Amino acid sequence: MNDIINIFKDFKKHIMSGVSYIIPGVAAGGLLMGIGILLGGNAGVPNAGTFAYFLFALGQLGINAMAPIGGGYIAFSIADKAGLIPGILVGMLAQSNGTGFIGGIVAGFVVGVVVTLLQKVSVPKNLRTMKDLIFVPALAMLVAGVIVEYVLGGIINTFTVWLTALISNMSTSSILLIAMLTSALNQLDYGVFISKAGTVPMAVLLGQTDPTTGLPPENALILLAATLCAQSIPPLVCFISTLISGRKKYEEEDIELGRTALVLSLCGITEGAIPFAMKDYLRTTLCCSLGASIAAGVAVAFKCKTLVMWSGPICTTGMTSFAMVLEFFVAMIVGGVVGGVLLSAIKKPLDKQEVKEDVEAKITDNEGSEVTIRF
Repeated sequence: MNDIINIFKDFKKHIMSGVSYIIPGVAAGGLLMGIGILLGGNAGVPNAGTFAYFLFALGQLGINAMAPIGGGYIAFSIADKAGLIPGILVGMLAQSNGTGFIGGIVAGFVVGVVVTLLQKVSVPKNLRTMKDLIFVPALAMLVAGVIVEYVLGGIINTFTVWLTALISNMSTSSILLIAMLTSALNQLDYGVFISKAGTVPMAVLLGQTDPTTGLPPENALILLAATLCAQSIPPLVCFISTLISGRKKYEEEDIELGRTALVLSLCGITEGAIPFAMKDYLRTTLCCSLGASIAAGVAVAFKCKTLVMWSGPICTTGMTSFAMVLEFFVAMIVGGVVGGVLLSAIKKPLDKQEVKEDVEAKITDNEGSEVTIRF
């Protein structure tokens, strides 16, 4: 019983394990789908039989792998190697029966729990290999498969259809409000859990298809672009603030960190703001959340859309027009500047003892030459 309790105590860890393994596949899949759409030239599914369609279909495989890979690595996180293949296979069942990524998550946990329990069962020594290779995977697949297909399948499927319909039918103002609110909240832990968990609904929606376009719902792609834009804003806010305030409010090492934060922002790494938040959490978080919220709002107003689920400018590789890419960068700049200016305005100056001024001193060396030392 304690083993089961411990599994659910580490619920966050297991979920993040699954999410971290699906992101590269989803990003690559979205990129290939985006290239296929660009080559197809009709802003929709390319014509069958063309190379553009091949790229689109190949990318779709990456999107459809979310449930199997997520389920497999959640089970792996719980039960180690014994849970990996059963989790992947039941995740494939979840993808095929319409429960999608949520079904994959359920599959991963059920497989992990079943494998953990079965590994506690004692068998004769000569049957241990057979138990590990056949009985444990088979029983784990059977139990998880029955639950995903017959117990929770209908519930999850209904929820997924409801969520897709809800997002698809939302007005622009509603999408704007949701994007700004969630983007502000997602920055509270600087990419550790909340912001990553915030991508789960997007992953669910990416796995759905609008029958009129053959693509995920348009509003889902708008929300995804806004969310990914917002995740790159906190380090950008910190960089702009160090640029504006300089040594009046930041130590030399913070200014250096600010330059690093700019690079991390362009890579979509929210964690680049953590060193600044550790020193001044309330002010930094307030400004980063505001900047992220504004960036998301601007992205929604421009109707930026992406098929690539990767934070920051990298997601622009899944956009279908150059104008949309420019609009994405405008949203980033607006959010970063607003947050950075505000942070510079409200941040306390350094104490005089902490401000290090450059001082020059001139001395004469042994040969009579004058040498200038700066410290």
